Amino acid sequence: MLKTLNAELISIDLLAGEKIEKILSDASGNAASIGGLKIVTKNGWVAMRPSGTEDIYKIYVESFVSTQHLKQLQKDAQDVMDMLFSDIAI
Repeated sequence: MLKTLNAELISIDLLAGEKIEKILSDASGNAASIGGLKIVTKNGWVAMRPSGTEDIYKIYVESFVSTQHLKQLQKDAQDVMDMLFSDIAI
């Protein structure tokens, strides 16, 4: 499921209180699939994708502002994943 995620599945407009600028499922350089999603805001980003070696997903996060902002990005990314998994279970 994670490998086939696309922007249409994301119904939020804000991440860590900031407007979402882009939602990517392909690399910007060569348009290759990233096997998940990357959500970008002005001051940070999150990427969610399956692990290549374990039966788990991973969330990668970067904040350009602060540790508090980073923690909010992590929480919001987990909320997105919870929403995606709950929609599938229905």
